[in-house]
Formats: sequence, structure tokens, C-alpha cells
Amino acid sequence: MIIDRERARRLLTRPRISIVTSHPDAEVSRLQALLGDHLQADGRSTLEVLLGQLVYACSEPAPVSKTLDLIGHATADGLLRIGDWVIDGESSTVTAFFRGIAELDVLPKIGVTALRVLGCSTAVTTRARGTLKILSELLGLEVYGTLGPIYSLHYDASGFSHQWRFLLSAASEPYALQPPPHSAPADERAPLATRRSLDIDALPVVPVRAARAWPRHLLGHEDARAVLALIDRAQGAQMPGLLAIPSLELALPSHREGHCHVAELILDGQFVRVYPDGFDQPGIVYPVSAPQHLIGLVSELPTI
Repeated sequence: MIIDRERARRLLTRPRISIVTSHPDAEVSRLQALLGDHLQADGRSTLEVLLGQLVYACSEPAPVSKTLDLIGHATADGLLRIGDWVIDGESSTVTAFFRGIAELDVLPKIGVTALRVLGCSTAVTTRARGTLKILSELLGLEVYGTLGPIYSLHYDASGFSHQWRFLLSAASEPYALQPPPHSAPADERAPLATRRSLDIDALPVVPVRAARAWPRHLLGHEDARAVLALIDRAQGAQMPGLLAIPSLELALPSHREGHCHVAELILDGQFVRVYPDGFDQPGIVYPVSAPQHLIGLVSELPTI
């Protein structure tokens, strides 16, 4: 991706620069449409080129202080994926990349004073928090992740909205097992979405053996009943732009031979996501009452 110098200079005058994964799916597209001027990256190489072009565009006076916001899918253990690149502090290629830009003072040159890793729950798991700390040590900057699911509600045309800053957690902060007790003021909270009940028979029917990038577990009728008992089927909410990668799929039985209804298990089993209005429409997310029990049940079922 080539940024013309005038656009790069314009970006450098803003309090945040948003770089969004270019992974082609409907949720990414919705989020990109909401954001104003932002950049897209399909992996490590593109990110390196974009940062280099921003440095090249710098001139006196020095650019304003800003955050660099990397926005992408979150894996099941809270690691951010930009295109085909997972930002994992345990990966030598990841640490080499961030060590390299630190040695060249890339981020200070463009005015970046903090890095924010924006995906669902990127500051929650041990591995995710370890990655934040490693990046912070390499860059000599504060690095932030998120304390829970985030989606289009949390963004505006300027990027991640300041009113939701309480959802961020810094690498340098001690982290309790539960998120901080404070919450947003009442007028800043997400409005209650129209609740939707989960009707399995109303979900789209797809071939059982359609190729997927993650495991699909086949459920019989008894298995489906046991799994559905762990889902709060009356508390469905639309969460467009929720960039959470499924850890696995549930292939629920349908009346059509060789086909199934699909539900995705996301955020380490805390939620199930379905697409009753079609896969090109926002997903509906339902809370799971016992995530580890559900994962245990599913893990014993055959994988397609």
C-alpha cells in the first residue's frame, strides 16, 4: 500500500493513527466503513512499509503526540492478528520486528507515545498480557490491550472512541482476574440492543463438509441439546464489527441431509455467535453460562 505524502502528513497531525487488518470479511468491512481516514495492512511486511512511509513524510515541526492503534481480529487466546500475521510475544519474528523499529526510533519520529492493540480481550489471558509486556519493553512505550469484546460501537470516524478508554489496560498495570469494577457513565454505556432469541431452525443451512479455517465439530441431537442448555438463548445481541476469530464451529443438526446449522464459539467459549440473517449480515452473540464445560463437551465430538 502506497500513501501519498500529503495524506501521510495529514495523518501525522491527528491524535491517533488507525491501522486495520485487511482480512476480507464482512465484520472488517463494516468497521472500515465506520472509520475515517485509516490505513490497512495485510501482514508484517505491509505494516513495515506503512510505518516507513509515515517516517518519510515527517517534517518540521515535529508531529503531534499520538497513539498508534493496530486493529484486527483476536485469536481465542487474545493475540491480535493483522492480515496473516499474529502478534505473539513468544514469536522470534515478532520480537525481531518490534526490536528493529525501536532501534530505528520509528515510532518516536512520527510522534507515537503509546501503542494500542485493539481486538477482543487482548489484555486478558496470560499469553496476551505477556505479549503486551514484551512489546512495551522492546519499544520503550506503554502498550495497551482490551479488557473484553469490542466492536463497531466502540469506534467513530476518528478511531477508537475516547469514551471507552476504561476498556483498555496498560502492560504496566497489575491485572486482576476480573476486569476493573468501574464502568462507563450511564450516558456512555452501550444502548441495550434488541434482544433476539436463538432459534436453531431459523439459521442458514450449509453443507456439513464445507471447508473452514477452524475445526468444525459435528453434533447429534442429544449433543446439541446438552450444548444449547449452556447458552442463554434469550439474550442475543447484535455486535457488528466484532473481530473475534472462532476457536471452533458447532455443526448443529438440520432437517436437510448432509447439511447443518452453524454456530461459532468465540472468546474462549464465553460466547456463541450465529448469523440468522445471513453470513453477510452482523452476527448475533449469545453468552455461555459455563464456557469450560461447553468446550469439554464439544472436544469429545468428532471433527469434520
